[in-house]
Amino acid sequence: MSRKHKLTAAEQQRRREKQERQQLETVVVDTAARFTCSTKIAADFAEGCEDAAEALEAELVFVDIAHDMWRDRTGPSGHTEEFLAILEVLRAANEQHRQTLLQLAARFAGIAKYDDHEHLDPAESYYDFIRSHISGAPDPG
Repeated sequence: MSRKHKLTAAEQQRRREKQERQQLETVVVDTAARFTCSTKIAADFAEGCEDAAEALEAELVFVDIAHDMWRDRTGPSGHTEEFLAILEVLRAANEQHRQTLLQLAARFAGIAKYDDHEHLDPAESYYDFIRSHISGAPDPG
């Protein structure tokens, strides 16, 4: 019976770094493919706006739960009224943000439906640009 060689800490670190580099390259290539096509990037941002709006909708449920649980309570410290006022501001801000995201999603979706989409070619020429933005390193070009 043979046993597998257990990786040293340095080998494990090199393996993790290699996997991270491979993941970054996958993201770079995918981003370039989507972001260099006007309809693909619009569809991507439409989906992102819709996802963010859904997340805010879920958050609003919990803001409402907290508000409803505390609205009829008064404590000796008097902080409840301040807490409820802050919750109301939070709810209004989240709802306004959600509505804005839904409007933007609809506008992006409209662009995504265009048949005459435009391209920035070649996509490969944007790899370094995208990589530098993701990694936070200065753009080499």
